[in-house]
Amino acid sequence: MAGALTALTGPGWVIGADAASFAVLAVACWRGAAPPTTGSTQAAESASGGWRVIIDRPRLLGLVLVTCAFFLLYGPVEVALTVQVAEGLHGSPSLLGLYWTVFGIGATVGALGAAALRNSSLWKVVAWIIIGWGAALLPLGLTVAVVPGLIGLGIGGLIYGPFSAISTALFQAATPPRALSRVLAVRTALTTPSTALGTLLGGPLVTVLGGRQTLLISGLLTIALGATVTLAVRGRHAYPALAPNTQPQ
Repeated sequence: MAGALTALTGPGWVIGADAASFAVLAVACWRGAAPPTTGSTQAAESASGGWRVIIDRPRLLGLVLVTCAFFLLYGPVEVALTVQVAEGLHGSPSLLGLYWTVFGIGATVGALGAAALRNSSLWKVVAWIIIGWGAALLPLGLTVAVVPGLIGLGIGGLIYGPFSAISTALFQAATPPRALSRVLAVRTALTTPSTALGTLLGGPLVTVLGGRQTLLISGLLTIALGATVTLAVRGRHAYPALAPNTQPQ
């Protein structure tokens, strides 16, 4: 939606609408805030319990590390694409909005279609999603042509879309039901800053290397990450299918 609105009206209206939406959200949270309770100690205990569950299960720990690395490598894309459109392509905000529009369309379709992968080996699906997203960045990193970049980003969104659903399914399958909320809380606490850290690193990278080179490096490193995951799960039937009532191995 932001990409389409930027293409139609320019970035100023998007930033203004975004600010207004946060104001509405803040008012809603303020009005719905519950009075303080003694739950802070329980929350700390839940977090520490989630850490213990993850550390005691190598597959969970591996999935956390892979997810953090994947999000870290995505972070520079947001910086590099903006700079590449502005300086490498001498494009307008509307062109940048078009890039994110095709990505958003692809990601939405991919996320809605994630259920079609439920009978696949989900670890292998994760690996191929990572490799596919990295490959989709290569047209942006290898050429300044607009059409290949748009096609690559659209396909990349389609591939990227199911990742959250698939990785969450793996977490649910590998976690004891009583500890699931704690594990997912720790997962969120680790993966959310990963994208921000990638964006933080993207600034200096773009300054030194330029937007196109940063996109290329991000794509190649992401492919390498996916290949590493593929080698790690080769020959291991890691959660081959997660049909209802199926217990993970």
